[in-house]
Amino acid sequence: MQSHTLADGRGACAREVMVAGIRTGYLESGEGPPLLLLHGNEGTAHDWDAIAPAMAPGHRVIALHLPGFGITDPLPDARPERVAGFVWDFADTVGLGRPAVVGHSAGGLVALHAALQQPARVPRLVLIASAGLGRLIDVALVLKARTVLGDADALVRRLPGISEVSSLVLSAWYFRQPWRVPLSAWAYRFSLGHSRQFMEMSLQALRGSVGWTGQKSTVLPRLRELSMPVLVVWGALDNVIPAWQGCHALRHLPDGRLQLIPVAGHMPHLEASAEVLEALRPFVNAGSGGKEAGWARGIPSRAG
Repeated sequence: MQSHTLADGRGACAREVMVAGIRTGYLESGEGPPLLLLHGNEGTAHDWDAIAPAMAPGHRVIALHLPGFGITDPLPDARPERVAGFVWDFADTVGLGRPAVVGHSAGGLVALHAALQQPARVPRLVLIASAGLGRLIDVALVLKARTVLGDADALVRRLPGISEVSSLVLSAWYFRQPWRVPLSAWAYRFSLGHSRQFMEMSLQALRGSVGWTGQKSTVLPRLRELSMPVLVVWGALDNVIPAWQGCHALRHLPDGRLQLIPVAGHMPHLEASAEVLEALRPFVNAGSGGKEAGWARGIPSRAG
């Protein structure tokens, strides 16, 4: 493995490595059993800045910039199953043997495909407001994906001042408690709106995953193949991907748990990180030899 460390300033080591000819960026912190974090569309590894430091004591935490986002170069084929294969190439490159995997939204679908491809390598799987568990998705995303509105949005949001205004407006869509999102996260997301590559990649990924009838890819019928414990975390007030899809997924998981965050939207790990950590920490630690705690707001389920 050839890699070098970059300046970061957010408490983690920002690293860069070549994976099958693809320049790949990631954030690393802590030591111990590996924990791999996969962000969603219109995001980067910094989406986990509130989660990674809290998990670093006792874990080697890796937050990956998925292909086309952050400093990671895009893949020629951006289908979720292909990105999942890339994730395993990355894991081999940086020496992640059997990482617990956490995925949010589109990153959740990548995490699902990664677990289906190599189930023996995933001791624990966490899905946060995951894509791929049903067809229904917010109609605004359908219009953005299938009409010129997506191109217009990507263009307008790069204009001076518009990115900031757009991000504030969208906060009512993604978040239910935007005042709980750290200022550093707001500043970073504002900066992303000025990146032409980031906006174009986000739109390309959206168009690849959303059609006129909603989400194109669903792995719901294959969930019974996942024998590892799976934690599903969802903001109860998510209006991007409805929380009932997470509830429905439990009926298909051999060993599934659900943690609903009562007052949270599509990105609970940003606006309700304490509540997410309350569920995530004991679940992941149990897979590392610790004792799994109870689920105060969870709905344990085991479907045969």
